[in-house]
Amino acid sequence: MCFQTQRRITAAPFIKFRNSDRELKETSVDPLSYQQTEAEPTAEQLYSYYGSESQTQSSEGTVSTVSQSLSHRNTDSSLKCDFCEKVFNYKNNLVQHRRTHTGERPFSCKTCGKSFSKSSNLKVHMRSHTGERPFICSICGKALSSNRHLSDHMVTHSSQRPYGCSVCGKTFSHESSFQYHMKGHNGDKPYSCDTCGKRFILSSSLLKHMRTHTGERPFCCTTCGKRFAQSSNLSVHMRIHTGEKPYSCPTCGGSFCRRAGLLRHMETHRTKGVTTTSCDYSVKLQNLQQYQQRPWIST
Repeated sequence: MCFQTQRRITAAPFIKFRNSDRELKETSVDPLSYQQTEAEPTAEQLYSYYGSESQTQSSEGTVSTVSQSLSHRNTDSSLKCDFCEKVFNYKNNLVQHRRTHTGERPFSCKTCGKSFSKSSNLKVHMRSHTGERPFICSICGKALSSNRHLSDHMVTHSSQRPYGCSVCGKTFSHESSFQYHMKGHNGDKPYSCDTCGKRFILSSSLLKHMRTHTGERPFCCTTCGKRFAQSSNLSVHMRIHTGEKPYSCPTCGGSFCRRAGLLRHMETHRTKGVTTTSCDYSVKLQNLQQYQQRPWIST
């Protein structure tokens, strides 16, 4: 079964506001999150709450509705965590916080069975199956599945790498990458394959590895039907259909759909001393441009 990328309709209204220390921001406010319920709002509740009347409200009416919802904010210390005594303004936030103590993960992926403590985390996870990557890097064009991943990626364009390994000297932009690297030195690989015994640092790495044994290919191209074991391979494959070639050679201008293709091409410049005028790709490109500029002569 192919998973097609779909964008869900955001049910909550969007409002704009100013405060003293931030520029104009945009945020989504869900009035249902302030109700005294143990469960997060379902799609049915959202559609029930937002009837035709609320959809036709003016912007002032929308802000008024949100202000009324904010009146449900807790003003005392009744919403206190039983485990750490942390106090919350809204009961829904307390419910989510309790899961950090209980380990409860009520939101499960129907595709792979992975569970999450927040519905928003499940939504981001589902993009790993559909291949959806709606967040685009403005510098290199790389597409990411979440805004957090985009923020992490943007650091790679910065020269700052504050996390250094004391064992091998390798530096990292992110603390999470540094910690992952250190586990390799410490030999900390708690996840083991039941089939071949190979061990992994992350459970996600074990899951990907298991597909080499099971032959599972859950990521499907919606254009040609070809299937892949990893979402990253599907993303690269889609460039065949879209014609996207995000990797460019700084020497001759050749473009490639895969980074590996660019690196192989760059090797021809380095090892053979190939210049811009003698590069095979550059010659082909130059011939094509000259051919396109030729005047057509009728006989």
